Amino acid sequence: MSGVSMHPPLARTATGGDVRWSRRASLLVVGVFAFLTVYFRGVFTPWANPNELSRFEAVISMAEWNTFSIDRAIEALGDHEDKSAANGHFYSNKAPGLGFAAYPVYRGLRLGLPMPSFATTPR
Repeated sequence: MSGVSMHPPLARTATGGDVRWSRRASLLVVGVFAFLTVYFRGVFTPWANPNELSRFEAVISMAEWNTFSIDRAIEALGDHEDKSAANGHFYSNKAPGLGFAAYPVYRGLRLGLPMPSFATTPR
């Protein structure tokens, strides 16, 4: 049996690379991502971007308190510059489309998750 290999040929990817190397590289990338996600948890402030905070406060206000005013949400989550004042109340100065799109998702999540602790505090 000279000239005939007893080992099966290595599987190749579409580009001709070794499949085992591709799997190892994929696992390495996923592993590094998972490590960095856990390692840097809590390093960055959760509401560093006032754009996101203003939108989130609008969704919370709509869902928890049935109002567009974000006064209570500002007390609970913090103040920011992306708001407008009218008649003694604060409102998000962002276009409402994303808030309206996020509202059913938030309400759906609330079916299985408890009410946020800041939403239960009486005013």
